[in-house]
Amino acid sequence: MATGETKILILGNGPVARTLEGILRAERIQRREDDTGWMWPTLKLKSKWPAQVESLRLVVVAKQTQGVSGLIRRHLEARECPLARKLGCVVFGMSQSLATELSNRDVFGRTGDFGESFGNWGEDLAVVDGKPSLIELLRVLGGVMPLYRSAWQRAAHAACPLALMVAGITRRDVVIVRKSLSALISIDWDAVCSPHPDFENNAHHWANQIRGWLVAVTAGVTPNWEEGISLFTPLLRKSP
Repeated sequence: MATGETKILILGNGPVARTLEGILRAERIQRREDDTGWMWPTLKLKSKWPAQVESLRLVVVAKQTQGVSGLIRRHLEARECPLARKLGCVVFGMSQSLATELSNRDVFGRTGDFGESFGNWGEDLAVVDGKPSLIELLRVLGGVMPLYRSAWQRAAHAACPLALMVAGITRRDVVIVRKSLSALISIDWDAVCSPHPDFENNAHHWANQIRGWLVAVTAGVTPNWEEGISLFTPLLRKSP
């Protein structure tokens, strides 16, 4: 059962994240060393997290070197946080140019104008560039209104229908596969794929293979079913 407690979590490994951890007196969640996601604690009795809390505000600390696709992936993975029923996010501490680019990008990793960018998605998300004062950061955090995690998941699954694609590939049903193509062809796969041993732990290589498979099927080529299963199934297992 979720408790009514509200907390702030800092997500990041570097000095900025550690500084925020001290200033805000908030717990910090680090990334796995292989960059495959956040190291969420397990919910269990007699621990810091005996049960879900009602809501969390997550501060996702940006790294200047990871680019906009990397930032989108870190935000998507932050939304998988199992520690609360409702989540709000602040993407914090990047250059002004990167913050502007991010504000124009789709929250689900799609390329194109879908009306769901970081700049206009909703009150549960804010982007902060530069080095704001503590008062300004607290103001932004206080203005973020957490959204039910289940509502985000439904929207994410509609934007990137991996389950439908995997079902079509598994059944070798071209009709089902083609129903997913228009949505999946628009995905920035570099913002979705993380290092995976099946793809030499090279997320960009994996993303390129997915793009190539989708382009071939879009052009009318009969899908390589075995390759499709190997490309998409790991993502379905990873999704919340």
